[in-house]
Amino acid sequence: MAPYQGLQSILEAAALLQNREDIVFLMVGKGPIRAELIEQAKAKGLGNVLFRDSPFEERHQLMSITCAALAVLRALEVTKKMRSAKALPPLACGVPLIYAGWGETADIVKREKVGITVPPEDPLKLAEAISELADHPKKRDAMGRRGRALAEREFSWSSLVRDWVRQIECIAQGEDP
Repeated sequence: MAPYQGLQSILEAAALLQNREDIVFLMVGKGPIRAELIEQAKAKGLGNVLFRDSPFEERHQLMSITCAALAVLRALEVTKKMRSAKALPPLACGVPLIYAGWGETADIVKREKVGITVPPEDPLKLAEAISELADHPKKRDAMGRRGRALAEREFSWSSLVRDWVRQIECIAQGEDP
């Protein structure tokens, strides 16, 4: 849980969705702002936000109990060039992604219809996207299936290595990868 992620947006979206008994936010991980986020959630009385620790190896088990995954970034120019590592595990597990950010990851989510994109640091849009997937399970499940197919097709180790080599070759030739 790092400052560049904009995780406060999740807490603000959770506050907007407190009346929804069917929506709970599970925030798993460590990091420099974890304690701060826990304090903010307590101060806001967010009973719909749970903080837990879990080893990386259990990620697939956590994904199996989720209806959607959130990957959020702050509205920083540099994030337009980032591919969010937090976006890939849910897709591989067949879980649709709600992505609050710009750039390549947002483009992939839109193009492949594997989730919903919202602007970074927009808790209202984030809450609306969460409600959309909670309220439409068939749509959510279809996104999850497309996400799994995408992960198998484009994000396997062989695909990633091939793309890294392509990017290095572009950089070596003075091109933007």
